[in-house]
Amino acid sequence: MDGKFWRVDWKGAVLPNPDVTTEPLFQIVLSPFLDNPFKMRGDKRASVSQTDVEHQIVVNIGIGQLPLIATGSIWMNGICQDILAGKYEAINNLLISPQTTQIITATHKENGKNIIPYKSYRIGKAGAGSKLVAIERNGDPFALLIPVMELVRFYYAISTNLSHALFFGSLQHNPDSVINLSRTHYRAEDDRFFLGLRQHITDEEGWIIARILHSKEAFLASCKIHDAVLKNAINHNFIHIESDFPFTGLTNLEARVKWIQQSEDSPWRCLVLSLERCSAPLPYSHLTVIRDNDGTGAKNDTDRPEDEKKLYSRKTVTSTQKSEDPHLQSGTDTNASLSNMLITVPSDRFGALTGRKPDKPTKEECEYRSAGTSLQGFLIDALGTGLGGFGLDEKNTQKANISPTYTRKKGAKASFDILISAVEELNKYNGISASIRQVAPAFEHMPLTKSSKRWQWAYLDSSTKTKRDVIIADILFNGQFFNLIEFEMRENENFTVSLISSGEHKLNAEDFHKILFRCSLAEGIWKKIKLNDLGIDLISLKHTWSDHKSFSEAINRRIITIP
Repeated sequence: MDGKFWRVDWKGAVLPNPDVTTEPLFQIVLSPFLDNPFKMRGDKRASVSQTDVEHQIVVNIGIGQLPLIATGSIWMNGICQDILAGKYEAINNLLISPQTTQIITATHKENGKNIIPYKSYRIGKAGAGSKLVAIERNGDPFALLIPVMELVRFYYAISTNLSHALFFGSLQHNPDSVINLSRTHYRAEDDRFFLGLRQHITDEEGWIIARILHSKEAFLASCKIHDAVLKNAINHNFIHIESDFPFTGLTNLEARVKWIQQSEDSPWRCLVLSLERCSAPLPYSHLTVIRDNDGTGAKNDTDRPEDEKKLYSRKTVTSTQKSEDPHLQSGTDTNASLSNMLITVPSDRFGALTGRKPDKPTKEECEYRSAGTSLQGFLIDALGTGLGGFGLDEKNTQKANISPTYTRKKGAKASFDILISAVEELNKYNGISASIRQVAPAFEHMPLTKSSKRWQWAYLDSSTKTKRDVIIADILFNGQFFNLIEFEMRENENFTVSLISSGEHKLNAEDFHKILFRCSLAEGIWKKIKLNDLGIDLISLKHTWSDHKSFSEAINRRIITIP
């Protein structure tokens, strides 16, 4: 806890964990910022000159925490900040195929020069043996460079459970530990995949598991991860994994990138630091999840009588820790007798999953009934991502499963439904990409402008201290960024929705804090807000539309006319 801002420069090798034998480690290359990164634009945050490269360090953490570590993410005192290093880039009509992609090392040389010039970006010694996926574009075989560890984090290792399954080869060699094979199959007539999930696997993880099982490209690419682990473990080397995209064909990517050039006469190339969104479709149209005992009820008219059901007690935990939340660490294994703690991370990475949830069949009857929890008041002093043991050292360490959530952001009230549907409709227009922004809890409400004890506009109800919820949408059209902002209104109020144009600059968390704070000061009247210092334009949109389609048409007319 040194109070410094640190940038994740690179992800290096996978290696054995001497303290937690059930979970390997992976290397993170970090460097400290010389100044506050919140004052910088994204491309400047990725600059070699903005960090103290002389104090670049390598930290090893459990592979189950890979979903949290995007290259270019910025951390302070163990907390990930709501900003990223790298210029936001929309990479459209990218062709993925065996002919356009190849695996190279991060120190690959072209004409005797490193593909990633030392002057442009520092991957550190730990990154020297790591692999890249190089993608051809416009005749340049190295036009787009994506670190394999970042590709795996984004497409495959989206959760702790999947990180373990991939690096241990569970889907190859022990699929029954993840899925129920007797319940897993594909139905061609409606392009539906039925997936039997074990109790500890989440629905969100099911989308990725079904993709791996039903796509040849995804399965072979995921197998390469464990194959590399086996190959290198035998030779006692640091393990630099290989993998590929889980699909072939055209896609649109959104990413944080660093543009690099070997020399003045060389082409500019795009080094991807972190992937943010992909438009590629899934290899099935519908997903039905049939899981082991999940606690859901059955139909009243077909369910067993309560006295005929078997008692079942879950090993859930109520922590007695009061001072602070248990910290996430990699030095102690977890208590295998305890249930998992689910740590959800908002995600909008796959366009094919926007607004979707898998189907679930209704139970005819339940075999078990709850006997309550068995570990009330059990002390938890740390969290970990190891698979767990039964020793004294790990007794008070609970296993965490870091998992994405694709559900609508918390606080999206019914009053926002038209805007949410309109944003989904916008994706049907040619050249437009739109999504609801997943935000940190601090941005789910309009900011207060006075003491929390005083009446103020930012409260929906000052008597109960209920804050106004707010929703933000991101829109990209022809390389230009736009945002829609709508806040919750009282029954007798009639405010407008704001359409913000920020040109080629994608607004970050700091920008939105300034915008929302000024909106609260102006008591919701957008026309009273001055935003010249932010270099953005604002248009107020009156609620004149009758449904989401007319709303999306109004937005489309506006953005295509903005120069």
